[in-house]
Amino acid sequence: MKTVALVPAKVLAGAKSRLIEVVDEVERGTVVLDMLSAVLEQLREVRSINAYAVVTSDERAAATARQLGAVVVAESSEGLNLALDTGRAWAIERGAEGLLVVLSDLPLVLAGDLDAVVRAAGKASVTIAPSKDGGTNALLLRPVDAIPFRFGRDSARYHRFEAMKLGLELAIVERDSLAFDVDTPQDLAVYRAARQRALARL
Repeated sequence: MKTVALVPAKVLAGAKSRLIEVVDEVERGTVVLDMLSAVLEQLREVRSINAYAVVTSDERAAATARQLGAVVVAESSEGLNLALDTGRAWAIERGAEGLLVVLSDLPLVLAGDLDAVVRAAGKASVTIAPSKDGGTNALLLRPVDAIPFRFGRDSARYHRFEAMKLGLELAIVERDSLAFDVDTPQDLAVYRAARQRALARL
């Protein structure tokens, strides 16, 4: 199965506004790029992924993507789901049979986590890796247009509903490092502590 991956990246200006109490806009931009880099570095180690792209309208995110070997799919629409529809069209043009969407704020994700999602899709049309708060941190569709994107609040439930409505086989992949995303100051503290531990081991 030819599988391609999409990583959506928002415009850095104003990103992660819930962190405004602990970091300014410049530092938030740095955090967002660091997390995007972490996701791409793991994604390119997954041998079952044939190609990967970053869907963004942000020049700094695009530059980071290119440095790490990703294709950049430019998008001008507002909203994550519309941006991913643009990415899905890119995947279809390249003959993709499976489409993996990975959010860009998963700094603890490992290549093994992403490979587990791909492997789970061998028996399912829709594979969901839920976030800790009920969102969707990774989604694999086979075929690439199996269901519409429903990213947003409680999206794991909505993606599950779309699969069940169409009678599609569903798989759920639950891993702590895949479920962890950075939305709050507490999340940021956990991420920074984990990063310090990783640097100390080098």
